[in-house]
Amino acid sequence: MLIGGTTQLDHTRILLGIWTAADQEVAAATAAGYVIPVELRRIGRHAQNQLKRARHRWAAHLPDHEQQMSPAEEHRLADFQRNALDLITDMRVRRTADMRRTATAEIRALEELAHGRLLSLRVGGRGPAPARFRDEPAGRDRPPAQRTRRDHPCHRGSAGHRANHHH
Repeated sequence: MLIGGTTQLDHTRILLGIWTAADQEVAAATAAGYVIPVELRRIGRHAQNQLKRARHRWAAHLPDHEQQMSPAEEHRLADFQRNALDLITDMRVRRTADMRRTATAEIRALEELAHGRLLSLRVGGRGPAPARFRDEPAGRDRPPAQRTRRDHPCHRGSAGHRANHHH
């Protein structure tokens, strides 16, 4: 915020922005299970109270887009805004970093699970056979409904046997 020329309407917008940002951050951090610093919990209420006090000084209780604030009021507003945004940002950064760490851990766990499943699917001596092939009977030991054409005697027997069988 620039010092000098801040109007009552600018003041209102700044306080409403701080109030909204603080309340949203407190709600998000609370929902995520964080312990909210007392100073952060008070920021929204403090902005709301400043807005109520300022409203009593406005003509018809509405902010004027031309009426400027005094330099002392602007400095107080600038200090409050800086402090409020620092508190809000600190909590937001902390939450965001934790969300990133959680997401990274979830990605690693999924990658490990996928890698393990790929290894379990490898056949031919490079890994364990898939479960569906491990203890399954082969050829004529299979029940009739599960037999394939390869299990027929002319497909698995000797060359002489196949030569005697007419196709």
